[in-house]
Amino acid sequence: MKKILASSAGIILLLALAPVVIAQTPTTTVPLQKQITAEVDVLGTCDVGATDVDFGTMTPGSTSTQPTTVSQENGNTDGSLSIKGADWTDGTHSFGVGSTAWYTTGLPIALSTSFASVGTLAYATPLSVNLQLTVPPHQAASTGYTQTITFEVTC
Repeated sequence: MKKILASSAGIILLLALAPVVIAQTPTTTVPLQKQITAEVDVLGTCDVGATDVDFGTMTPGSTSTQPTTVSQENGNTDGSLSIKGADWTDGTHSFGVGSTAWYTTGLPIALSTSFASVGTLAYATPLSVNLQLTVPPHQAASTGYTQTITFEVTC
């Protein structure tokens, strides 16, 4: 179909009009995919267990035999074991933390109020820490001196 249009300026416009056919194409579903990256941080947990030590009855100036406390890593990863202590006291009298010494192998090391590295505590593997006490000469008699020894494991 053709139409002729005239304008007032004397220009003739010829328009060709054709029917427009819109074809329908079958629709298909295209799956959309998005890949993501997932991350996780797995924190190692570690724990330490230890047994109490009883040095028994001692006299001033004497040195104990070497009782052993067993520390074991109880978490799911290796840890670094450290040890520190406090002064001995019975509430009235006291003597120094360094009167207690510790070692795993080699010579005894005087216990301190600051953490000292004992070594690596492997997962589920016992580590023996030997403790030795020397009561100072002329120390006041008491039936209840106690000392707190702290083991710390970091992982």
